[in-house]
Amino acid sequence: MSKPTPSASREEQTREPMMPRK
Repeated sequence: MSKPTPSASREEQTREPMMPRK
């Protein structure tokens, strides 16, 4: 969890802020 792209970050906070899809 370093610095995900803006797109991924947005999806992460909208879907699962604790579990990034990375």
